[in-house]
Amino acid sequence: MRIAADRKIVFANEKFAQMIGQPRESLFGSLTVDLVPHELRGLLEADFEELEQGDLRARLTSLRVHNGGAIPVLVLPMIEFESIGGDDIRFDVVIDLG
Repeated sequence: MRIAADRKIVFANEKFAQMIGQPRESLFGSLTVDLVPHELRGLLEADFEELEQGDLRARLTSLRVHNGGAIPVLVLPMIEFESIGGDDIRFDVVIDLG
């Protein structure tokens, strides 16, 4: 998954879309905070702040799935490697732990 500086999804592969049960195209432009359960959104905001300071440690979290449930995942943030229109793009590897 690739995330822009405004925390919107700019790319997700088909496997990620299948994992959460959403059409891949529907993810583009979505805010990453919309992918996590409501009770984890504050933690995600704190994680983003740490990531912006260069903290690239793996994070355990959950993602909401199409049926209203959630699945445990491990997110491996990668160094910014690309720029689109002046915005840095961060790449995350998301591993389904379920």
